[in-house]
Amino acid sequence: PLMYYLNNYEEFKLLLKKNGKIAIFIIYFLQILQVVIAFIPSDLINLSAGYILGAPLGFIVSYLGLISGTIISFYIARYLGKNIVLKLVKKDTLEKISAKVNSSLSIPNIFILSIIPFMPRDVLVYALGLTDINPKKFLIPYSISRIPLVFILTFTGNSLLNNNDFIFYFFIFSLIILVL
Repeated sequence: PLMYYLNNYEEFKLLLKKNGKIAIFIIYFLQILQVVIAFIPSDLINLSAGYILGAPLGFIVSYLGLISGTIISFYIARYLGKNIVLKLVKKDTLEKISAKVNSSLSIPNIFILSIIPFMPRDVLVYALGLTDINPKKFLIPYSISRIPLVFILTFTGNSLLNNNDFIFYFFIFSLIILVL
């Protein structure tokens, strides 16, 4: 059923709207899953959170799920090791990101790696978990770096709900600027 709803957005949206408060938990756990499993698109979940829950609540729920999933993924890598991580992500992707991570474990570099467009951030989390980095040294810059994109996407989803073209285009423009 999960894959059905992920592939049928309108059905997914109706399911969440019908279930009111449970939508908060569904979005929260989907966000955790998208980080841990690393193949569910987070952008869709962030847009859905804004559309279904509204901008402030959608942002909070989506962001908390993202950070929770990040912590879980980091510790999966830290305590279960590379063999488990390789079951969740592609080996060549992990090796490329690990090379970048191992050469730049400073807080500014982690922040920069976290905001690079199209960087597989979930794989970055696993790669960092495989290093001996202090979790706080990683989690603080990583968490801060995720705020702008989650904010823009949830508010864009909310603007779709309210049919507010100005806000929608403003946030799309902001997203483009963020990517550049």
